[in-house]
Amino acid sequence: MVVIPGLTDSLRAVGKRITHFDTTDGGLAVDVASTVRSAQCPKCSHRSSRRHGQYWRRLSAEPSMGRRVSLAVEVRRFKCVNRRCSKVTFSEPINALALPKQRRTVGLDGAWRSIAQALGGAAASRLSTTLGMPTSRDTLLRGLRRLGSEVTPATPVVVVGIDDWAITRGHRYGTIVVDLERRRPIEVLDGRESTSVADWLQRHPSIKVVARDRAGAYSEAAQKVIPHAQQVADRWHLLANLRETVERLLLRHNARLREAAQLVVVSPLPPSLPAAADGTVPLMTWQKLSIDRRAVRLARYEEVVRLRAQGLSFKAIGRATDLDQRTVRNFLRAGEYPERSPRGSGPTAGCLSPSHPPARRRRLCQCNGCLARTAGSGLQRKQRNGPCGHGSCERCVVSAGHCQPAGPASLDAITAASLRLAGGLARARARGAQAQ
Repeated sequence: MVVIPGLTDSLRAVGKRITHFDTTDGGLAVDVASTVRSAQCPKCSHRSSRRHGQYWRRLSAEPSMGRRVSLAVEVRRFKCVNRRCSKVTFSEPINALALPKQRRTVGLDGAWRSIAQALGGAAASRLSTTLGMPTSRDTLLRGLRRLGSEVTPATPVVVVGIDDWAITRGHRYGTIVVDLERRRPIEVLDGRESTSVADWLQRHPSIKVVARDRAGAYSEAAQKVIPHAQQVADRWHLLANLRETVERLLLRHNARLREAAQLVVVSPLPPSLPAAADGTVPLMTWQKLSIDRRAVRLARYEEVVRLRAQGLSFKAIGRATDLDQRTVRNFLRAGEYPERSPRGSGPTAGCLSPSHPPARRRRLCQCNGCLARTAGSGLQRKQRNGPCGHGSCERCVVSAGHCQPAGPASLDAITAASLRLAGGLARARARGAQAQ
């Protein structure tokens, strides 16, 4: 009798024994014979010892000492002795070793499933190949889908999250319900109406906390069915709504922002600057491209405003100008031409912190058409009427040391920036009133 530690005992539990193994190809090929003399019919539960034949199943198993393991397992078939049973022949069950119609053992399938749950599809496939269990990412994802569709014991749900779900983006939407304690989706409801959500909540009276967005349908359903439950507006939607409100505020007061930016006191230009013979600074290539693109975008904006004045709808304007309806809506909602935000590269707010020593602070220069201000999480630069006096807005910020990039803006930073913006607008209004 051939014995392989760790494998012989597992095979003996399902009535199998090792007859031969081979390691010539770098792997471990094992031939497994059956010792089962009788089996129970899965249809009528009658036990039979009348053999009908046998067949071989090729299974992949967990690697052993870095070697791939493959099993050739003999499976016997028996004849059912019950004449009234519709199942004439049946195979001996080996579910403890491998599930029906699968070419891998239960142990290998569990290892793949654990790696896929931790890493996902592609990364799990690469790691499995390194560990001697090669497979494709599609196989791993199918295993995760089967795991999600398995029926689990009914447990009371206490904390749930409710949000809309795009079944077909832009066409069909539903509602997804997630168990926030177990971090698993529970149900996907068809539609986003309060009636479907209320019907589902009525079947789960154990819910005590409902995390939702700020839509009225979900709030109405929860208040109607489970008024005792605590409703929580999740943090993501709160920050998203705050960001959208601040963006609309900045677009609405674009002209006044430019006036407030002119009130910023900055240091004068350094004396040594490259200039042409007539005193003008030559434009760089990227500046010329930026001016040309702005002119094209300004022409599109004026065309959108002209078509809207003629009474055309957003969809008709989008088709005529080859623009998305959301772009058309943003153009018209701005009230005036919206300048594009600067790129995220370059100086950040961390370089302008008052806590830094003066030697590391960045000095902002003010030249013809180049305005700089700080807001939120970084330094925003805007070029209006002409080229920058340094030939590059990057050169407008002179640094005496190195700076560290700033992290994402927090809620306190956004609030502080909004308050500074409101103060700048107030000063601009007061200056305009004094001029009148």
